[in-house]
Amino acid sequence: MRYVLKRARALAREERKVLLWSSFRSNVEYLAERLADLGAVYIHGGVDAGDEDDDETREGKIKLFHDDPNVMVMVANPAAAGEGVSLHRICHHAIYLDRTFNAAHYLQSEDRIHRFGLPHNQETFIEIVECEGTVDETVRERLGFKIGRMAEALDDPSLKPDPIPIDPFDIEDFDEYSTGLSQDDIQALLRDFSKEKSR
Repeated sequence: MRYVLKRARALAREERKVLLWSSFRSNVEYLAERLADLGAVYIHGGVDAGDEDDDETREGKIKLFHDDPNVMVMVANPAAAGEGVSLHRICHHAIYLDRTFNAAHYLQSEDRIHRFGLPHNQETFIEIVECEGTVDETVRERLGFKIGRMAEALDDPSLKPDPIPIDPFDIEDFDEYSTGLSQDDIQALLRDFSKEKSR
């Protein structure tokens, strides 16, 4: 957390806008509060959609980040802002405080600042903050596996996605709450816990 705050401030001093990602609502709000002097705005599932002229709506916050030179930081949740937000023309730095097992949310969030249409010489920087010996490493391993499988599947022109049944879940918006945690992810976590217990 300290590193992310320090890094965001360093980028703002260089007049570079930065996008901070966290999957946890409390982290999103905390980071935005600590960076309020940089005009930080935030988006998570509790921020309503609405008119872009209303600074309290999702669209209003995106417009502020785009247009206001005093708004140097946007803090967002990949589930809430991973799709339909285009920031690649004004922001070229993203920092992930944390990630979940949901590879789709991660890839969609990366695309907010890294996509076709950028000048050939435009560099995009994506930093992923991880703590050694923690679940961060397991998440990285599982995301790498899932992204590799997605890449293999996308090379197959006959691919037809199978919808995932969500009947067991009584959740109104499953995508917003899903962390992408699969049975294999759970097994990887259990291996981590076993290692910790044996130390």
